[in-house]
Amino acid sequence: MEAFEPREPRANVLLADEPARLGELEETLAPLGARLIRASCGREALAQLKRREHALFIIAVELTGLDGFETARIARENGTSSRAPVIFLTAREPDGERLARASALGGELLKRPFPAEALRAKARMLIDLSRRSALLDGTRERLERRSAELERALAAAERESELRSRFLARISHELRTPLNAIIGFSELLGQETLGPLAPKQKEYVATVLESGRHLLEVVNDVLDLSRLQAGKLELFFERTSVPDLVASARGIAAPLAEKQGIALEVAASGELPHLNVDPRRIREVLVNLLANAVKFTPRGGRVSLAARAGG
Repeated sequence: MEAFEPREPRANVLLADEPARLGELEETLAPLGARLIRASCGREALAQLKRREHALFIIAVELTGLDGFETARIARENGTSSRAPVIFLTAREPDGERLARASALGGELLKRPFPAEALRAKARMLIDLSRRSALLDGTRERLERRSAELERALAAAERESELRSRFLARISHELRTPLNAIIGFSELLGQETLGPLAPKQKEYVATVLESGRHLLEVVNDVLDLSRLQAGKLELFFERTSVPDLVASARGIAAPLAEKQGIALEVAASGELPHLNVDPRRIREVLVNLLANAVKFTPRGGRVSLAARAGG
């Protein structure tokens, strides 16, 4: 059993000529398999053009009433099958003026009598070109619609990103203010600036301080992620001491290591050169590395951080 193959819809071809010649044109063009639509005058041709799109016009110049040139001109101006090619048929010898008029209307002039096979071949070629042009137009329209949809989606995504950034910045501000107060007062209490603490009190204050710092880091990470996604993360470079960075990272990670029963060793020579970096970002990297090392080290283990000059 043969597989079914969908066929292209039949092309519409308008034949506008004197009634006595229409039969001859139909017989010549019948092998093309197109839908041949008859018109015996210019006005009838225009009426047919308004009803449907056509792949090709074949119009006699010497039509009754409106001639072929005028009929094609009105069709072009009215937008009916405005891009379809035209074959003008004439019984007169083509001159420069007529050839120019035919060309200006997107057509060519063919003098009678002509071989039937020549007209058939030319019509077949023009119908194929018309179909390809219509296909390209349809593809172009789909691409334009898709492009417009993508532009709308991009604009919506940008609005959403902006709203998310504003929301996170607001939340970050609202959370950072009380967190900084908690951390600051916890440090004062832990240092016993306001008076001595009992051992249990010191333990609780250390836990509050550790939790506050951790939550502040989470808030900063969320805000940084939002800025990264929006391409707005800023770096602030400054001359930075490596031992100070290492010591600062150790101070943040030490409570977690102590809680996990892990020894935390840090070694950084004071003779190391200064770096031009964003100290906060580098500190975050070191803290994350230490926190991960502590997390995946068995209790009673050891985590070491060393800094040295190479090269």
